[in-house]
Amino acid sequence: MSDSIEKLKLLFFSPTKFFQSVKHEKTVSTPLVFYGIIASILLLIEFIVARLEDISLWSGPGLPPLKISFLIFSIVFLFLIPFILTSIIHIWVVIFGGRKGVYNTFKPLIYSLIIAVFYIFLILIVNSVYFIRLVSGSYFYVILSYFIITVGFIHTMNILLTGISIFQNMNKIRAGILLIPALMLIVLAGLIVFWIIMYLNTGWAYAV
Repeated sequence: MSDSIEKLKLLFFSPTKFFQSVKHEKTVSTPLVFYGIIASILLLIEFIVARLEDISLWSGPGLPPLKISFLIFSIVFLFLIPFILTSIIHIWVVIFGGRKGVYNTFKPLIYSLIIAVFYIFLILIVNSVYFIRLVSGSYFYVILSYFIITVGFIHTMNILLTGISIFQNMNKIRAGILLIPALMLIVLAGLIVFWIIMYLNTGWAYAV
């Protein structure tokens, strides 16, 4: 446990040292398992908080139904997205001269996704807290959400660019340029998925 915490601290605050420390990793399972554990813990916490939100807003008899569709979609998405994004980004890595193999694109990407999942988790928690408390001043929560999105995007991109530059032997400027087209697609896909999750979390998920 302590090793995992230290690993997370390095990832969040010293990405260069972190990626130097994981250079020895040669299999997909090592970063995937680490990512899966962190993402699953955060997802479970969000699911519990969202459940409390449902109970606080429920006006029907008994307890509100569990949002099983939201949970299933989230789990499937969390484990599919690293491979989908790796496929998109690695095309541009190859176009711009990266020749270190798809695994050396996958590894920095999946570790950067831990950062992204953390910030998405924060946004969902803020959203749930707002609905649980039913407080006035919703603009504060909107501003806070956009602030978290902005900080999360910058942080995630910094981690990703650091990893790509190290594992594909590119400087950050070159890595940043090659990722611009891919990032446009990623941001679009991320917005679509985020709104799908929000819809599932508040809409027809009750019917399942």
